[in-house]
Amino acid sequence: MSQSLQLLSPNPLAANSIDECFQRSEVFNFAQAVQARLIKPSALHAVGKRLTIAVRGQIELPDGNADLRDLADCSFEIATTWRIHPPHVDCHEAWFRNCNIDWHSYQTGGLCYEFPVFWKDRLAQMEAETGTDRALQFAVDWCLKGVGNLLSKHLLGERLGLKTWPKGWSAWPHGFGDATCVYEMEKARR
Repeated sequence: MSQSLQLLSPNPLAANSIDECFQRSEVFNFAQAVQARLIKPSALHAVGKRLTIAVRGQIELPDGNADLRDLADCSFEIATTWRIHPPHVDCHEAWFRNCNIDWHSYQTGGLCYEFPVFWKDRLAQMEAETGTDRALQFAVDWCLKGVGNLLSKHLLGERLGLKTWPKGWSAWPHGFGDATCVYEMEKARR
């Protein structure tokens, strides 16, 4: 009888375990949804001691030409912070300009395919309106589209021999302060 009472009594450690299970489930579902959309994907695997799951595979790049099919080998790391920070993505292609902020690649490596504050706000709005499952699928679609669009520009830049990011190509400004300023101005206009 005392064991039953212990199981039913409020236990903050149990609540934390349940929250952790839900977080792991969301991360797993996100990673599985990315894996399903990749060409030749790896198995899902844990990264470090964090609640992070990674997958590697090829993503098809949009270019508008149905006769061509460009692929990029990428690794995706999905963490419990997926609502706040876009998943970390690395590209393993020789033409990718890694660690080049002018080409929207972080100095520490990886793609800067979306401004994190916009990501966080939009996903919070989506989750409030439609629930976690739809927000998660929206985030997967957004991540893959953003990565594909950015890598298409990298590949085009390589093919055209471009040294700098063309001014006509849309992108968030570099630097958190400048990007936040632009984002806040856009929010005020809506």
